[in-house]
Amino acid sequence: MQLPPPQAISIAAAALLERAGDNTPLANAINKAELALQSGIKVAKCDDGWLIGSLRGEHVYRVSSVYGCPCKAGASGKHCYHFHAVRILIEAGKYAMPRLTSRVVYAPDVSEWF
Repeated sequence: MQLPPPQAISIAAAALLERAGDNTPLANAINKAELALQSGIKVAKCDDGWLIGSLRGEHVYRVSSVYGCPCKAGASGKHCYHFHAVRILIEAGKYAMPRLTSRVVYAPDVSEWF
């Protein structure tokens, strides 16, 4: 999977950090997730979620919105960077989409139809 541009990842992470407020563990997980994404962590979309590699490259975790992340932190109910990397990617999609500059409208000549 091709990741969004680094600028979109940074903007998305900043938006999530702003929403995190004073929640330090959440902010730490978001910052670590941004670092991981900017460092080129391996990410793949699968049927029921995302496959996210660890920073050390030892493990790959299947992260889903239903089950969260099975890593040590995620399994114990703490904030993990794998889950928040997915949140950043989803948020970054809002900033990485190409903008339409013009529309081509096809207007058929209906006079020939009858």
